[in-house]
Amino acid sequence: MNCGSMMAVESLCSLENLTTCNDATAKPYGLLLAGSCGTALYWARSSLVTLILSSCYITICSIASTALVGAVVAMFPTSMRTMVVSLTMMFGRTGSIIGNVVFPYLMALGCLPPFVMIGAIVIGKL
Repeated sequence: MNCGSMMAVESLCSLENLTTCNDATAKPYGLLLAGSCGTALYWARSSLVTLILSSCYITICSIASTALVGAVVAMFPTSMRTMVVSLTMMFGRTGSIIGNVVFPYLMALGCLPPFVMIGAIVIGKL
């Protein structure tokens, strides 16, 4: 198991893959991987696995979100870019506030719904 995961990490981090990684590939694969890590937190049995999954979730989600903002900015002319970035950040912060309000209600339903919400929202950005 450890040898297989090390080979997967090595193949993902190879020089050839790093040169082909751009916004078009970082966004969908990053969001899919981050959503999978967020959902997999439900099945984490040890503190080490929880630490690894949450670290991967935060890191990959941050990279994919930055690529998403970069793609949104590239769609608009220069005179509108600051407004687009401001609106994107505003909607992101509004989503975090709504998530903090909805999370306790989902916890009242059970333990699985919050983790499914975390993964579904990130994967839904695709």
